[in-house]
Amino acid sequence: MTPPGLVLLCALLALSSRRALILTEFLPGTKHGPRGRLVRTAYRMLLNRTVLAVQVMTSWEADFYSGEYQIDSVRLRHVPFYSYDDSIEHAPRKWSPRSTGGVVSSGRNSCDWESVAQALAEIDCAATLICEGRQKNHVMALVAGNQRVTVLADVSSEEHDRLVENAQVFVLALKENGVSSGHVRLMMAATYGTPLVASRVRGIQGYENLVTTMVPANDSDALRSAIADVLLSKESLLDETERVRRAATTRSRSVYSNEMVEFIRRGAESR
Repeated sequence: MTPPGLVLLCALLALSSRRALILTEFLPGTKHGPRGRLVRTAYRMLLNRTVLAVQVMTSWEADFYSGEYQIDSVRLRHVPFYSYDDSIEHAPRKWSPRSTGGVVSSGRNSCDWESVAQALAEIDCAATLICEGRQKNHVMALVAGNQRVTVLADVSSEEHDRLVENAQVFVLALKENGVSSGHVRLMMAATYGTPLVASRVRGIQGYENLVTTMVPANDSDALRSAIADVLLSKESLLDETERVRRAATTRSRSVYSNEMVEFIRRGAESR
């Protein structure tokens, strides 16, 4: 489940001349520094010798990883993530404006907490930021002095989803790191009908139909303005959130599950 673990597994398969690996929701992991260069070199040496099939989450990644890691392009397939979780029984079928719940932002990877903190400094609204435990001190330092902001770390998935469900606006602020990111958060906001403000980065390319408002990456002023507009819009957001709902429900978790079964079956047959 980590880049070193994947490298070790590929090395063991390569030693036994076995092509037996199917990778789903592939992310390259560490890309920078000595460790990143080592992982990249190992991927280039081992992945094409051991993988049967690799799923990528955005269309541009297939060509990128084919070149970056020397993987035969026929083994890379774009299977988009699902947009709506039809396994959640209480998910709303139609959005209605929320008067409480404030701003919620969360994430583990590629998060632009700096822009979020700067944007929230000028917005008179309660906000909850949910990060990894190792990031908590950094995020708390960024919002120090802003009494309207609560920082949580390593919350359960149930608590995270409850906060997203009740939020007036969800913020997906991402850095441009050249990897797919944010798909689970996009899906959860769409599932619960929560208006979403997101950074325009390659990581969510192809999923823009799930976003209420797009803003440039690393632009705290644009982020602040977009959040404020959503908080003030209320009833005028109905058409936009209904558009997102219609788009999301066409690609449910059930549809995705069936596609993944077929992806794995085809991969196994390509042995």
